[in-house]
Amino acid sequence: MEIFKNFLILLVLSISILSCKQYPKRNEKIADSISTGSTYWISDEEIHTLEEKASHGDKNSSFKLYQYHMFVSLNQNLEFKWLEIAAKNGHLGLKKHMKMVLSYRMN
Repeated sequence: MEIFKNFLILLVLSISILSCKQYPKRNEKIADSISTGSTYWISDEEIHTLEEKASHGDKNSSFKLYQYHMFVSLNQNLEFKWLEIAAKNGHLGLKKHMKMVLSYRMN
């Protein structure tokens, strides 16, 4: 049993080493990856500007604020606030999306 266990460990290590040699640029690709949070991150100044625009009916600004609060700040109250405003301002496709999100929130 001990020999079989050692064989499995050696096999797993060999596969790991071979896969790294087979794809030498794999680590470069991983290093270049961007997290969802950093994709939607915006500065405090930009948040203020977007809030001003969204409050005056800019549907794209309110949608961007929705994304920020969904993926970065993780503040659900603000997330749903800006989602609702974006939908009310006629953001394309959001009315249907909002029905789905709100039905999920109610459950």
